[in-house]
Amino acid sequence: MHEKRFQTPLGRLLSVAVLLLAAWPYAPSGAAEKPTMALLSFDGGSLPVNKAGANYPNQYQPEGTTVLSLDESDAVSGKSLRLEVTKGRFYAQFNAHNSDGTRGFAREYVAQPENWRPDTFNRLSFWIQCPTNAVALRTDGRPNMDVGTYVKRIKDADRRSDETGGNHWYHQLDVAPTGTWTKVILNMHPHHYRGASGQTEHHNQPHPTREPGYNYFDALTRFYVSAEYGSPESYPAIYRLDEFQFYRETRPENDERVYSIAATVVPRENRLILTWSRDKDQNQLQHEVRYALSDIHDVGWDRALPAPEGIVSPRGWQGYNVMSYTTTKLPLAEQRVLFLAIKPADSQLFSQIDLPLMPAR
Repeated sequence: MHEKRFQTPLGRLLSVAVLLLAAWPYAPSGAAEKPTMALLSFDGGSLPVNKAGANYPNQYQPEGTTVLSLDESDAVSGKSLRLEVTKGRFYAQFNAHNSDGTRGFAREYVAQPENWRPDTFNRLSFWIQCPTNAVALRTDGRPNMDVGTYVKRIKDADRRSDETGGNHWYHQLDVAPTGTWTKVILNMHPHHYRGASGQTEHHNQPHPTREPGYNYFDALTRFYVSAEYGSPESYPAIYRLDEFQFYRETRPENDERVYSIAATVVPRENRLILTWSRDKDQNQLQHEVRYALSDIHDVGWDRALPAPEGIVSPRGWQGYNVMSYTTTKLPLAEQRVLFLAIKPADSQLFSQIDLPLMPAR
């Protein structure tokens, strides 16, 4: 929750990457600044806890047994949270609980809660490292992980509930179990909510509590990151989490039709694995992937480079709406940040993920 200290070789590399951006082709001039609010960096001297004194996050016990520790040997920057699953499934839950048993909001745990501005932050990003013995990557439109969220009404909030006036939503991911880091960006477009059909497209949900002055992330209470679609092939299975933050994407993106983006690089193989989700009702519409060495919102879609074999067709139907792209043909050199953009074929809007590239370990 404090300013990052680039302690590890990876962390130092990321700081160098930021400095190098200005020297690359298509370097942005006057790029729009993104308001950002750090949630968890795991760089302190002890495991983070909630206001009830429980680990934040902790392992949801009915799903498995996990040993938590801080790890400075393998982190995006500083330290990461190491989760060693010895039984069952990975299920990291972030409970905004108070000491008197009441339920709060995730925004109460950011680095500067007093500076949180309602209806401002429209993205949650984080890094996850899934071990090679975790649930395999799916390429048939199905996910292998979930981010479950609970949102509740803010005005006259029910302090005993995680979801009164809101709901329990699910954001599905397909994360490559490579033992390397994956960056995840979630917008306010969930896949479905509890009790609804998985085949139904629920669209972007900027105001799920129907309060115009408060958005999805203002109303977020409890959330979790889990491997709900299967247990690991063997034990222990060591996951890592790092760098949770809320931020505002200030440029228009295709939140309605591109969501739940995850990007993984395997440096030794020069391999990029990019997954995202499409509108469930567009079962045949292709998407295109492009890339650049600086922000594509500044470069422009037409000046970004087409990714090799970057025309991607849906592989599943309706609720099986995860899209995936893999290549070993991009310039994944160290000390660079790669910008990847995804655009449905009939759209003018794209969505982007910026990916600091990791050194081989």
